[in-house]
Amino acid sequence: MITTDLTTEQLQKIIKTPKFRRKLAYESMRYFFAIYLNHYLTFKLAPFHHEFFSLAEDEMKKLIVILAFRGSGKSTYFSTCYPIWAITGKLQKKFIVIFTQTQQQAKRLLDNIKKLLEGNEILKSDIGPFEDPNDEWSAMSIVLKSNNARILVASTEQSIRGIRHGQYRPDLIILDDVEDLASVKTQELRDKLEEWYTAEVVPLGITTHDAKFVFVGTRLHEDDLYSSVIRRIKEKRMKGTYRIYPIATGKGKPTWPGKYPNKQSLAKEKERLMSETAWQREYMLRIIYDEDYIYTPKDFVRYEILPPTQKLRFILIAIDLAISMKSSADRTAMLAVYVSGYHKELKAYLAEKVINKKMDFTQTIQEIKNYQGSLLPGIPVYLLVENVAYQQAAIEQLKIEGFTVYPVNPQGEDKRARLTTVSPLVKNATILFPILGTKELEQQLISFGIERYDDLADAFAYLAKRVQEEIVKPEPRIDFI
Repeated sequence: MITTDLTTEQLQKIIKTPKFRRKLAYESMRYFFAIYLNHYLTFKLAPFHHEFFSLAEDEMKKLIVILAFRGSGKSTYFSTCYPIWAITGKLQKKFIVIFTQTQQQAKRLLDNIKKLLEGNEILKSDIGPFEDPNDEWSAMSIVLKSNNARILVASTEQSIRGIRHGQYRPDLIILDDVEDLASVKTQELRDKLEEWYTAEVVPLGITTHDAKFVFVGTRLHEDDLYSSVIRRIKEKRMKGTYRIYPIATGKGKPTWPGKYPNKQSLAKEKERLMSETAWQREYMLRIIYDEDYIYTPKDFVRYEILPPTQKLRFILIAIDLAISMKSSADRTAMLAVYVSGYHKELKAYLAEKVINKKMDFTQTIQEIKNYQGSLLPGIPVYLLVENVAYQQAAIEQLKIEGFTVYPVNPQGEDKRARLTTVSPLVKNATILFPILGTKELEQQLISFGIERYDDLADAFAYLAKRVQEEIVKPEPRIDFI
């Protein structure tokens, strides 16, 4: 492995030998960084910095995700050094696109690249000047004339669909911190960013078969864009490489010994930050949920297979009705549990299928029939339906259709209080979740009070409350009153 841990004398000798200097910089991003950006080298490089270089230089890896702690230098390496070297070095890229979250961030990054190219005399003499292009993208890009190559910096707020530099389509696409806590707060916002990535970013590299995608940033949510890409890589639905570099190992050992030589130096950095949540999220790279979250992903205990049918006592189906097709209306939610055991041994197994969609009255009745039909046969089924306002008509119709229906009444208790009351049943594994099928429910539980829709969470509260009541019954029997 080539190392940039050069002595001052060695580095000066290289810098003073133009031909040798240019050859080294052309072949290796490591040496490019050491020669032209050595003013950034205030500490001895960490092992993960060398892996940064390896991943950047490896053209066989067409998709990489780098999650690294704040202050690790990830943006300096991948959004400043890498684009310039990828054009002037052996990769010979022709059109690099870098995405940031906002236009202000994009402008700042482009200004930093310009300052580096303008203010570094050795770099300027070796790779030649750059120019601001005279076209519609002039405010967002620069052109390196000697290489006939362009670097364009855009934000998630902008559309650059169909863009090209002369005959060249983008061949290196970098996404640098395109999310923040506000943009991952709701499912709607997370979906919006994923749609932007799918519709605006992915097509940029499709026509260029050797285009490389690089994600750089920090995970902020279990279902954000970075987590989604990593999950697809893990599940082998997408070919790629991901690396996660926290500031310390699980045992507290610093991952950048040159900057943080011991645990005391880490403690000092943590003290400076004055926020445990920020430390865990931005430095240890753990997904942290605020204290007002009722549930977190770790609360959901999974089951792999249901008990034998003869051990299942009954099925509960909870239904939160919203009989309207208006775009502003809530959605009708349905979910079910298989109940086994009694008292402290009672377990409730959530069914693998949940329903959450807009339906009119007729569609709702039919969907309930279909939903019951999708569950295991031969087990008593009881429906729990909220008994308020117009929903009484639905209850009566369901009884006519032959369902055993038990109205439930919120009795003035607010939604958050209901979910908080039943949360111990989830956390102590009385209510178990399947491996697949309840993601939408789980997301509503985790983000309750934040997401636009909470219909499944409402239905879950009714269902869990009924399970809670069943646990304390004095006799092992079903007794709805």
